[in-house]
Amino acid sequence: MDPLSQGLLGAAVPQSIASSKKIKKAAIIGALSGMAPDMDVVIQSATNPMLGFIYHRHFTHSLFFIPFGALICALLFKFIFKIFNKNKLEGKLTFKEVYAFSFLGYATHGLLDSCTSYGTMLFWPFSNTRVAWNTISIIDPIFTGILLIFVMLSYFLKNKHWVRIGLTFCLLYIAFGFLQRDRAKAVAVKQAIVRGHNPVRLTAKPTLGNLFLWKTIYEHNNKYYVDAARVIVGEEFIKGESISKFNLEDSYPLMSKSSKQYKDIKHFLWFSDNWVSFDKHQKDVVVDMRYSILPNTANALWGIQISPDKEDSHISFADISRGFKRTEFIDMLFGKTNKSSK
Repeated sequence: MDPLSQGLLGAAVPQSIASSKKIKKAAIIGALSGMAPDMDVVIQSATNPMLGFIYHRHFTHSLFFIPFGALICALLFKFIFKIFNKNKLEGKLTFKEVYAFSFLGYATHGLLDSCTSYGTMLFWPFSNTRVAWNTISIIDPIFTGILLIFVMLSYFLKNKHWVRIGLTFCLLYIAFGFLQRDRAKAVAVKQAIVRGHNPVRLTAKPTLGNLFLWKTIYEHNNKYYVDAARVIVGEEFIKGESISKFNLEDSYPLMSKSSKQYKDIKHFLWFSDNWVSFDKHQKDVVVDMRYSILPNTANALWGIQISPDKEDSHISFADISRGFKRTEFIDMLFGKTNKSSK
């Protein structure tokens, strides 16, 4: 999720166990530790754009790495305490307490990211699966706003009971996301049956900033069917588009499997959980179908430019930004668009 949400959740968990005298220090240490795993964004390459995709939400986000990441944070905080006024910054915190606050803050990051659709290497090094539970948007102002209020109340009032209320809300909100996701998937399954389709696989993901309008995708006969589901009191299906599934060997049969282009494409397929198709408007542009301008369209948000005549060069990112259709999105969210079924 966004850094603010990660920092707030990282602050909230150590706050919830800290004494009133240490609750502010717990919040600061937890917040910084909660954002620390995203330092993996510094792993970049000017010549290989896929490197950042591969290593973001990688080992720094895994459950296995939590003790080590927390130790790095705690040692850094201890070093900072020695540079500045020890009594003001460290107070009576022992290294054990600093590590505990760092551990709790750091541990929240990968779990929260796994609730989104992007994919997180939660079980590295034992598995390379990118975990995506699809229960909350990468940006959710309701989740973040409520958590901010209770973290601030606990911080200034030095009372951990407030943040415990906030954490309870967060758990219930994410649980609600699981429920809504399954309701959206059920809508997509019903529509597939109506169409006479038997999906090979099917997924649903929340749209920006809410848990009521969902993007659904399923695969049938080497095509993706991209629709939307609006689930509030009732369940509404919003018909979308279909597009052919991308197949690397069929599309580029002469491409060498040892070439940089081939390896980069394979990495993109892994990153996108193989929800990949050709862009509708540009030649040799392959896009991630999980993200689109509107939930029921195949106009993706990002993709890669393939250059089959330059196999020894890395792929490049394609410019497919076509603007956010705010009015259409709001109309769809509030039920002001045509529904196909209820």
